[in-house]
Amino acid sequence: SSICRACDAGTIVRYASGAWTRDDVPTNLDLHGIWASGPTDIYVSGLQGTLLHFTGSQWQVVSIPTTQDLYGLWVASDGTLFVSGTGGKVWRKHAGSWQEFTLASGERFRSLCGYSPADVYAGGSNGFLFRFDGTNWNQVLVFGDPAYDTEIMDMWGPGPGKVAFVDRFNLLWFVGTDWQPTNVLGEN
Repeated sequence: SSICRACDAGTIVRYASGAWTRDDVPTNLDLHGIWASGPTDIYVSGLQGTLLHFTGSQWQVVSIPTTQDLYGLWVASDGTLFVSGTGGKVWRKHAGSWQEFTLASGERFRSLCGYSPADVYAGGSNGFLFRFDGTNWNQVLVFGDPAYDTEIMDMWGPGPGKVAFVDRFNLLWFVGTDWQPTNVLGEN
């Protein structure tokens, strides 16, 4: 098995065959997001529009039309790439072309999770959660409450219509239209 970690100052380390190695990468900027389908298909995002792709032998810069800080990454099985970041933005690269979406101006979108190019979630600051249907991004209200304002830190889902995310205090499950909170820190 293989493990990859993106870190500060352009540091990427990978674990394979019982040892950690540090990769040479074409940046010295902090790296935030990582997505991989396997040891020869890894994407990393970071400060000032940094986007890198590893294909098994070397890291390459992926051109993206922004200099905003990038955080979340998700790639569909057809190769459609989604990237989220600051300024309330999400970018989609499909068939070689980038498309920029503004979901919530001024917010930071830290995480992405998807099931197909037409079923992707983006989570961000101030409780913003959006779902992409292949054409449009639509806001999903956490607990149906427009005042929910905790930053969504990361997301994952076992399949369509089900997504879990963590904020500062909770693990929250969204199943269809129902929310199921779990306080992971216990009662304060």
